[in-house]
Amino acid sequence: MHHWETILGISSIILLLIPVSLLLINFREGRFSFLALIIYFTQIIFINLISTGMIRVSPLVNQNLGIINNLLDAPLMLIGLRYFTLDQRLRKLLQHLAAAFVIFELLVILFKGF
Repeated sequence: MHHWETILGISSIILLLIPVSLLLINFREGRFSFLALIIYFTQIIFINLISTGMIRVSPLVNQNLGIINNLLDAPLMLIGLRYFTLDQRLRKLLQHLAAAFVIFELLVILFKGF
């Protein structure tokens, strides 16, 4: 890995810790609405830790984490967007889309394998 890639990786880890910390404060105060964003940012932090070499894992674990990240990406973002929407119909639509996406992913895994 080049020097500038390491600097960018470490910078992104540090910068992602800021919103995670703020979201965890909200979570501790009983506001559970941003749990999906906490999970999303945390998985990105772990991926960056692995890609910068700060955490060493086997190639198989790295591959499986990448697959899990890809599977969780869209549903977590749809759930996260749900909390910024004021219209109840759109909130329900985003919730149904997230559930449909999870079902679709499970069907793909069932037929194609992990």
